[in-house]
Amino acid sequence: MGPVQAGPLRRPRPATVERFRAVLQAALNYAAAVERFDAPKLGRTNPVPEKRIRFLSRDQESRLLGGYAPHVRPIAEALCFQGLRIGEALRLDWVHVDWAGNSLFVAETKTGDPRSVTLHPTVRKALHRLWVGRGSPAEGRVFLNRAGRPYADPRRYKLPGGSPIRRAHQTACRRAGIDDFHVHDWRHHWACRCVMSGIDLETIRQEGGWKSLRMVERYGTVSAAHRATAMKKLR
Repeated sequence: MGPVQAGPLRRPRPATVERFRAVLQAALNYAAAVERFDAPKLGRTNPVPEKRIRFLSRDQESRLLGGYAPHVRPIAEALCFQGLRIGEALRLDWVHVDWAGNSLFVAETKTGDPRSVTLHPTVRKALHRLWVGRGSPAEGRVFLNRAGRPYADPRRYKLPGGSPIRRAHQTACRRAGIDDFHVHDWRHHWACRCVMSGIDLETIRQEGGWKSLRMVERYGTVSAAHRATAMKKLR
């Protein structure tokens, strides 16, 4: 046999590089703790936003939300209408729900900066049903799994990027007939819907908890496409 010709190397996506960096950094930190040396700090990849922007039509949104198991649907609604990251949603505690102020306090975030977000009417109704059904608790995790226990914290997974509701989400997608829509895509969906509703990017940044406006500017292209489609309706 002749020599095997290697194909061109594909450049990994920034998120993939960051996952490998996080795993390697964790291994170095562990070795440093055992062997008692200063662990080198691996530089992060440039914070360039990923190109993937996925959002659903209103009909798809409704079908997918309806495809979730009853105990998972309120979580999906929080992702869909609040733009929360899955970890932020699963760590919500009843002490973070301000009924009078109509807001949620997101205490632990990816950026490390806590924030308050305005409760969407759909999410408020879903949370109120849970709250009343559990006897109006003053504290404790808002979202519980099928066994009535808090979900595992995604930050404690062996590999970054996991989701405790991944299988439930995949089942809902099959029921709704929707392909190529990940749990994290709910966050993209929320941001796109905000842009198409005319909400300014700085408000979206603050409500969504992005570190910089640059991370939100990618959704501006969705607004341009939406306006072009809307203008075609003019006769």
